[in-house]
Amino acid sequence: VVRRERTRAKTKERALLRMENIVESLQASPTPVHKRISYAFTVWFPPHVLLYKEWGEVLISCGCVGQALPTFEALEIWDNLIMCYELLEKQGQAVALVKSRLESKPNDPRLWCALGDLLREDE
Repeated sequence: VVRRERTRAKTKERALLRMENIVESLQASPTPVHKRISYAFTVWFPPHVLLYKEWGEVLISCGCVGQALPTFEALEIWDNLIMCYELLEKQGQAVALVKSRLESKPNDPRLWCALGDLLREDE
């Protein structure tokens, strides 16, 4: 339901509140495994990483880019983190992040494209 609601202007706030409740319930004390195992094959629930990523995307769509920044940083989702820096007009931090990632992955074409976009270079 949240995925549909976050695209419409009238229901964005409701989607944000629902995702916030889901994220808060994940951060609360976890349910023991022996209680969760009985539901393992009855309900599909996405992994926590995907939920947190979607939470960050909902925050961005509602204009809360600064609040989404630590989420993507903790998950190490570099593409979205670079996009957040761009939206916040923090080009220096975005370039520094891309360059540091290029040191560990020099053959990643997405990072090279992001660096070119940030520096406005065609090379």
